[in-house]
Amino acid sequence: MKRIRVLVVDDERILADALAERFSIRKADVVVANTGEGALKRAHIFHPDVVLLDCRLPDMDGFEVLKKLQEEFPHVKVIMYTGYADKFKRIEAEKLGAFDYFEKPAEFEDIWASILYACREKLEDYEVAITLAQAGLHDEAIEILKKHKKPKSCF
Repeated sequence: MKRIRVLVVDDERILADALAERFSIRKADVVVANTGEGALKRAHIFHPDVVLLDCRLPDMDGFEVLKKLQEEFPHVKVIMYTGYADKFKRIEAEKLGAFDYFEKPAEFEDIWASILYACREKLEDYEVAITLAQAGLHDEAIEILKKHKKPKSCF
């Protein structure tokens, strides 16, 4: 499997580090940032495939970071996640071009499935299907192989 490059952006350092460790176990290359400004700087150096971005950061709003990432790195998929969710934030994320949106606490396997789907062009379809099946998302794995359907967590 080709290595996916994931930038995890969350001001909760323990959570960010835990997610980074779990992504690393899945053979992803991972970098962590704890601020919006740090995320933008690391994106310039790391060139991620996917950014897992908290909606609330200490120095700037996650949606502001999303806009800047979209402008500077239009190929990067951004997955928003938050502990302060409401339906309007989800709609805003979708309108701004977020690839997916999760509420904390989110299941790791759901986030990982979304990351894999976001990187489906980089990965072979069978690799995505195998990983989805291992995550217990059997129907989604079958659909990927049939017609490249998004996992149910995606917009």
